[in-house]
Amino acid sequence: MSTFDAQKWLADIVEALEYNSTHHHARYVQLATIGQSGKPAVRNVVFRGFCADSDEFIIHTDMRSDKIQQLQQHPEVELCWYFTESRQQFRISGKTRIISEHSQQTDLRAQHWISLSPAMRSSYSQSAPGTTYHPQQVPTPQSEHADQHSVPSEYFALLIIKPSHVDYLDLSSQPHIRVKHQLCADGQWYNERICP
Repeated sequence: MSTFDAQKWLADIVEALEYNSTHHHARYVQLATIGQSGKPAVRNVVFRGFCADSDEFIIHTDMRSDKIQQLQQHPEVELCWYFTESRQQFRISGKTRIISEHSQQTDLRAQHWISLSPAMRSSYSQSAPGTTYHPQQVPTPQSEHADQHSVPSEYFALLIIKPSHVDYLDLSSQPHIRVKHQLCADGQWYNERICP
């Protein structure tokens, strides 16, 4: 069975987030990028919400992390999100754009910076991710109202992911349900139930 429904997969994710909201790990999603050697690189990231009135995902990152160079060369990514309570999996493919201090969407970046805890803000003052650890270089978290934390760190960035393909799997039902959602050239989402 095939249909056109722009909001079906998005509504399923919102419902899954609500159903699994008592589990902190429900906001963790795996992000796969293409490494500079051409090999896949995957890591856990935290879902930070959707861009207003859109289906674009927001993730925070450090501009000095390996994923930034990977995304600058290959903006295509895949997210894999599994909700343990409802037993639903979403594999989401799309393109990423990076919102840094030199980007147009500075208001959105500032809003997300303000929402961070003092400890999270301080983490952007540490040495670059992946470099050798030196305990004396680790700053202590500052007050939330400290001047140095009122403006986003130059290293703080948002990853905005625009989905183009969503593979949904519901393992809670018998038989299992799997639906492929594909964004068409005309901007509509094509949905087709496929075998699990």
